[in-house]
Amino acid sequence: MKKKIIIAMGSVVLLVVCVLLVKHFFFNESVVEDGDPIVEIQFPQAAGGGSRDVVFEFKDNYDIKNEEILNTSYTTNNNDIDKKVKKIRSKYNVSKEEQDMRDIVMIGEGGKTITKFGDNAIDFQNDVRAEGEISVNDEECREIAEKLLKKLDLLPEGMEYGGIGEEVQTDLQTNEETVLAKTVYFYRELDGVSVSGKSSVSVTIVGSGDVKSIYYACGEISKKHEIDDENIISLEEAIEACKNFEGQVVIPDEADTVKVESVEVVYWEDSTPGSENKAIQPVYKFTGTAYIDGESCGEFFAYQSALKE
Repeated sequence: MKKKIIIAMGSVVLLVVCVLLVKHFFFNESVVEDGDPIVEIQFPQAAGGGSRDVVFEFKDNYDIKNEEILNTSYTTNNNDIDKKVKKIRSKYNVSKEEQDMRDIVMIGEGGKTITKFGDNAIDFQNDVRAEGEISVNDEECREIAEKLLKKLDLLPEGMEYGGIGEEVQTDLQTNEETVLAKTVYFYRELDGVSVSGKSSVSVTIVGSGDVKSIYYACGEISKKHEIDDENIISLEEAIEACKNFEGQVVIPDEADTVKVESVEVVYWEDSTPGSENKAIQPVYKFTGTAYIDGESCGEFFAYQSALKE
């Protein structure tokens, strides 16, 4: 009897191990692991940045939006970025001419080039020009961009349509405007929360639907992590950091006072070329209004890390 029980238990253990291995290798995106991937964020600083003598006015209490994601972060990688570059080369017949400049590799020649920034970003420039008004509407541009990006494996998890920007030429004599090109933007959203930073993909279209450029700056999600409470910065600490102009603080020039009206938690992905940050992690986002002598002079926003370094 004991022998049969041991054999049965051994079979159960083997089955559990097999299930875990399958889950790890085939469903890695949904695995929640320990070991907080806490990475220091190098926030970009806006030009100007406002006076360091500005007075911050915070409310006593805030209803923090998306506070539940404070305990969640993601690890990213771009191990297959060379495969993505190869697909673009094949699709658009880009020459093999290559220049290697440390972390920047430029492939192609003339007006048709692919620039790879480490494993963080790809910039493709096609040799087509915006000659005259674009003839495809917004919906057609979106369809072209989505179909192309999916084919080239350039639309990773969480990337959502974010709108269209236009390149407009204005006749100085008649003030008549001509739309020369349209850029379709995609931004990342995870757990129903937007991802700030440089997490984006875009396609620029001209003429009757020709692709002029593709820009890819984001990481493929590989793991989801739980953050321990002791590794989370409190709102009070984030407020002090904001007052000390840490993180990213954007205030209109000449503003003397900022009234912070709302606080939310969003994700941050640093996909800036050259960055070694491989994490999507929570940050506090402050928004409000800036004033000069009591008169509103524009919006204010700031990002502060929500995790201890």
